[in-house]
Amino acid sequence: MKTQKGKILELIREKNSTNGNPRFTAVIQDSRGFVTMASTAPDSSLGYSIRNYDGKWIEYETATKRGKLTLVNVEPAELTHQGQYIKSQFERLPDSPVYRLQVSGCSTEGETGRTNWMNVTGEQLARISEILANG
Repeated sequence: MKTQKGKILELIREKNSTNGNPRFTAVIQDSRGFVTMASTAPDSSLGYSIRNYDGKWIEYETATKRGKLTLVNVEPAELTHQGQYIKSQFERLPDSPVYRLQVSGCSTEGETGRTNWMNVTGEQLARISEILANG
C-alpha cells in the first residue's frame, strides 16, 4: 500500500456493487499537479464516506487489486502551521476578478533577484494559495 497526499478534483459515480452499495472513482491531484484516478472497493464503507472529501485535501492509501488502483483509506490532510498561516493570509483578501501579484525571484543562496508584477485571476490565486499552504 502507498500513502499519498492530494486534493479530490472530481468524484465519478460508478455502477453500484452487486449488493447495491455505491462506488466512486476519485480524480486526485497532488501538489505537483500529477493526477491519479482510483476507485473505491466494492461494498466498502468508503463508498459512502468519500463524498465528504470532495474538493478537499486528503491523505489516502491505495493498493492495486485485480489490476485496478483502489482506495483503501481516506482521511483529511492536516495543514502545517506555516500552511495554516498562509491560508489565513489569503482568506483575508477581498473578492476580486483580478489580483495584482508581486513575484520576487531569488538564487539558491537566498540572494534576491528581480521583482515583477503580474495579474492573476481569482481561480489562479486560489491555486497558488493551495500550493503554498499544502506544499
